[in-house]
Amino acid sequence: MITDDGPCEKEIRSRTEIARGSFIKLKDVLTSKKIKLSMRKRMVRCYTYVLSTLMYASETWTISRDAENKIDAFEMWL
Repeated sequence: MITDDGPCEKEIRSRTEIARGSFIKLKDVLTSKKIKLSMRKRMVRCYTYVLSTLMYASETWTISRDAENKIDAFEMWL
């Protein structure tokens, strides 16, 4: 979403919710105690589409400190 005034909070919020939905679809696998924590982290970062869904087109965002904190909070939630 491109707005006249430049902030990307709506886009960041939208991407966060889409990524949250992606995580929830894979929750059984990503939270399984049968898989080592290090492997689950790799799956979140590399093999799944959770973070790539969140960060899609992020190079075009104008990020405020508040938006950066929200992205960091989502990553910690993962």
